[in-house]
Amino acid sequence: MQSRVSALIAIILISAVVFVFCAFFYMNSQNSGPYFLNTEQVLLEYEPLKIANEQIAHKNTLLESKMRVFEDSLGKIMDSLSVRRGAEEELLELLNLESNVFRHKQIDSINAFALSAMKMALDSFDFEIARFCKKEKITVLFGSNANTVIYGTNTKSDLTLAFLEFMENK
Repeated sequence: MQSRVSALIAIILISAVVFVFCAFFYMNSQNSGPYFLNTEQVLLEYEPLKIANEQIAHKNTLLESKMRVFEDSLGKIMDSLSVRRGAEEELLELLNLESNVFRHKQIDSINAFALSAMKMALDSFDFEIARFCKKEKITVLFGSNANTVIYGTNTKSDLTLAFLEFMENK
């Protein structure tokens, strides 16, 4: 009887050890997460977004240059018209209205371009994130800006550097 109890205890102990070993192996083989990216760092280094920002900055610089030339020319015309009152006053008002319309059209065109360029860059970023998560078998990936959503800098949950390496080695 005692040998049966000893054998039963031995089997239970062996089973427990095997169970703990299997559980430990299973837990270590899984992507346990949660994972996050430092989105500020990634977006600063994401090439399509850099290009979009440079294009927008270039368009803004061109607009500022155009507007300086336009406003200088308009200022000279308005100065010469303001000296002579009379019929020119209506022309002065018309020029003022036209300058506002021109300014707003230029700003609207840059805004439309900026929205389009940013949408393309961010759509591309979303696609790359999806590819990365599929490759790494990650089901949930959080984004944090300055680690405000989830704390995790320099932990095994922080995949910022792994993602940046992935992006470089497409």
